[in-house]
Amino acid sequence: MRYITEDVKKMAELLRQGYTMLNLSCPVCKNPVFRNKKGERFCPICNRKVIMIEEKKATQTKLSKTSDKNHQEIKSEMMFSDFDNSDKLDSLEKIIYKNIDLFTNKLQNETQIDLIEKYIDILLKLIEVILRLKKIK
Repeated sequence: MRYITEDVKKMAELLRQGYTMLNLSCPVCKNPVFRNKKGERFCPICNRKVIMIEEKKATQTKLSKTSDKNHQEIKSEMMFSDFDNSDKLDSLEKIIYKNIDLFTNKLQNETQIDLIEKYIDILLKLIEVILRLKKIK
């Protein structure tokens, strides 16, 4: 697959440098969040700071006390808490469907196995997002 080995190498290097891998995942790419020596949380894959809001900390505490099924629902709720407006959700859904069409068309004409695998991986992730959006609605 595409960047998995690069991502793992990046995370391993951070661990060697003394960074701490936390039991939190990035809401964007789902990779582990790290804490640097200054105590700042960040995602090394997205190269962004991860800021915890007090309300989300309370939700995170709830996660550890719930079953796996509830865990996924609360996690999805946390990820999409900024999308309370159904118009935004509809707009996001349209964008995702356009990307599904785009990668489906690319897949039809592709002959290189590595690119076919990448397109399928992207399509599966897009479909997963659509399913999560439908749950939220």
